[in-house]
Amino acid sequence: MRQIMLFFVSFLLLTACTSNSTVQLNYYLLDSSTSPSLNSDKINENRPLVVIGNVKLSEYLQQSSLSMQTAEHLIHHAHNHLWAEPLPDAVVKVLLKDLRAITAEYGFEEMANRWQGKARYQIALQVNQFHPITQQQVILSGRFWLTDLVGDKTQAMDFNYTKELMEDGYAHSVEQQRQLLNELAQHIAASISRLNK
Repeated sequence: MRQIMLFFVSFLLLTACTSNSTVQLNYYLLDSSTSPSLNSDKINENRPLVVIGNVKLSEYLQQSSLSMQTAEHLIHHAHNHLWAEPLPDAVVKVLLKDLRAITAEYGFEEMANRWQGKARYQIALQVNQFHPITQQQVILSGRFWLTDLVGDKTQAMDFNYTKELMEDGYAHSVEQQRQLLNELAQHIAASISRLNK
């Protein structure tokens, strides 16, 4: 009996030692550049104001883990690879930064009560896919709605962008995902210009 107890205690100690190994967590920023966001310090009264709000992501994207599509109908969540901030917030920050860099014709801000009644245009965004896929690509797809608040008109536009992955690993895929958001910002800026004509 004493030998069995000694074996059991030894087993528990070994198990505790092996389970104590730390799992390395990797955190990823969607935009890691330190360059300032252009045109954000002051709102020029002569410039139409565009607000971005109502960013919705598919349910599987609403978590901190990075996602990868590993088969046609299979999404894998990498529990050791996490977004450094909530993805909807990061998407808005990146779009604002890129839109401000693309055109100085408009002022771009995140939707907030202080812009109520001052905005000329409003952008709502639905992101359906935003992850790497097994074909060595990253994908960004969804729909955005551009509303002219003065003319009371709304246009809905679908988008679907892919970019090749040249390297393995989540760090490279996040870099490419960042580039896809720049393509979306260019699409949005062009759509605003067309709507304004």
